[in-house]
Amino acid sequence: MARILIVDSYPFVRELLSEELVCEGNMVVALGKPELIPELIGSFNPDVVVLDLFLEGKIRWSVLEKIKKQNPDVPVLIFTGSLLHGDPRLSLAQGFVTKSFAFAEVKQNISAILDRVAFA
Repeated sequence: MARILIVDSYPFVRELLSEELVCEGNMVVALGKPELIPELIGSFNPDVVVLDLFLEGKIRWSVLEKIKKQNPDVPVLIFTGSLLHGDPRLSLAQGFVTKSFAFAEVKQNISAILDRVAFA
């Protein structure tokens, strides 16, 4: 069972993705407010963070940077509808999935990240 933190400003996205991941036996915490992330990183200690960078109407690279500063080892999967391909800051994350997705793609990326972490 993996601990997965989902950060997305859209409640329906959080609910759908959470439901799908919980059904697979994962423990999931989902939130829409980036200011709550530091507390949850410390108390929930996620195995992976699924992060939409487009929060509160703008791209929030600072959220990704703060997560990595607080816990450099926590893997982050960027999960966004914004076109970010080629941005060098993506190198801080362990993966990237656009929101025109199938749940299978998101779950496959999460599994790949967790597998890499398990063998590191």
